[in-house]
Amino acid sequence: MAERRRGSAKASRRAVTGHLVGMLALTTLVFGVGAVQKAACANEAWVERREGPGFQCYSDVADLRRTEQLLGGRLPYLEPCAPSAPAGSCDEYPVLTMYLMRASAWVAGTGGDPYTRFYWVNAALLLVCALVTTRQLERLGAATALFAGAPILAVHGTTNWDLVPVALTAVATARFLTGRATAAGAWLGVGAAAKVYPGIASVAFALDRLRSGRRADAARLLVASAIAWLALNLPFALAAPEGWSVFFRSNATRPAEYDTLWRVACELGACAPTGVVALGSVVLTVAGTWWAWTVRLRHAPSTPGWTIAFPLLVLFVLTSKVWSPQYGLWLLPLFALLAPSFRPWLAWQTGEVLVYLARFAFFEELAAGTASYASFGIAVVLRAGALAWCLVAWARATADRRGPVLSVR
Repeated sequence: MAERRRGSAKASRRAVTGHLVGMLALTTLVFGVGAVQKAACANEAWVERREGPGFQCYSDVADLRRTEQLLGGRLPYLEPCAPSAPAGSCDEYPVLTMYLMRASAWVAGTGGDPYTRFYWVNAALLLVCALVTTRQLERLGAATALFAGAPILAVHGTTNWDLVPVALTAVATARFLTGRATAAGAWLGVGAAAKVYPGIASVAFALDRLRSGRRADAARLLVASAIAWLALNLPFALAAPEGWSVFFRSNATRPAEYDTLWRVACELGACAPTGVVALGSVVLTVAGTWWAWTVRLRHAPSTPGWTIAFPLLVLFVLTSKVWSPQYGLWLLPLFALLAPSFRPWLAWQTGEVLVYLARFAFFEELAAGTASYASFGIAVVLRAGALAWCLVAWARATADRRGPVLSVR
């Protein structure tokens, strides 16, 4: 009997290991396909002169080596951008992202084509982030294939640096679900120094602890998150406040972008001032999250509080005045953990691909002076509709796909 149990345990461990290896391989394959496809635009001829084949292969990574003025040894924030740079086009990213760019430029060096070298150094970094995310999802017993096999992992894995905060948030989630609130907060604080998304997740995690009466854990999480964020930001805020604050100032004043529902409304003649859009985004996110959570609790009263991160993030991207194409990567791990069914996920992925195709076709036409926003706007609305379906499906589900995701292996 004992030997049978030991044999069964070994077989189970082999199955878990085999599944992990399979998911890591799938992540590498899907990400790699996208990285190779984007590489056609990651060279000097394309970045500086827009020469050569470039069908749907634009990536911020190669272009930002030039626009963020990383070709020399300039230190972001601490050394000024060239006077010729357009306002807000340099030092426009948060601290962690900016200095990952800076470090990658040093690693890439200047030999050969500097843009190609820079692109592949960052592609390697982003692949590691994708693999870390896959590993954490496997530990949590998630439907990891919804991350590892997602079309937008190929489409947007190397569009920008968003897989960095995705990986940091995945690590934080694993720490949080195993009771390590302080460690989770620290990881989220580091992630928030790269993009805003981990900061939103920290709100959901703190609410979970408050809802369960564990106020000390909520406080530890938020304090650790704030300390980690300040540790990375405060030195630059004090030493170079003008350069450090570019990110915050440019985002406060930028109008609604083409990828947003606000811009669709504007194209239909219902434009709103930037301040109204910003306030409306907050109000709609809070109100929509409250509605989704209320409905969810009616259908599944035992839903863990941290899962409010799902409607919070979905509504944040749906109502924001900025919807960069790669923001969909933020949602993928939550779909793997919480998605109630496959069809809404597939509809959303289809919508993301449609927006991707329509977006770059629109900007090519815009450069040629022949652009029509109609196809792009329709794709944006279809994607938003698919995400709304995902949100309603989650809110009305009677239970998570396999119950609350709390087990760690």
